[in-house]
Amino acid sequence: MPPFDAVVASEVMEHVEDLPTFAAALSASAAPQAPVVVTTLNRTLPSYLAAIVLAERVLRWVPRGTHRWERFLTPEELAMLMRAHGRMRMEGATGMLLNPLAKTWRFGTDLSINYAAHFVKTD
Repeated sequence: MPPFDAVVASEVMEHVEDLPTFAAALSASAAPQAPVVVTTLNRTLPSYLAAIVLAERVLRWVPRGTHRWERFLTPEELAMLMRAHGRMRMEGATGMLLNPLAKTWRFGTDLSINYAAHFVKTD
């Protein structure tokens, strides 16, 4: 498989069993200097309330048990994982906020629930 000009892993990190292998696969899939974008849930009280209490239990947008809070990654943990196993450095991160009434997303500075992180290969 040839390397890709961009790689996106959106809302999967919290479901992956073998994160080091997955990080290495993301890196191997990206061409040199290609952006790798990862979106995921932060491990905070607000993310627990939003993803598990609200989305699973109250609104039932996703089946109960879809998320395990202890599997959520802080931006710092994600950066360390991608650096150690994917040979990538984090260029930046931005918050992602869902408006549940309009069912629309917007980017912002609050990384406490969902966030998007941009990585590039270091080699």
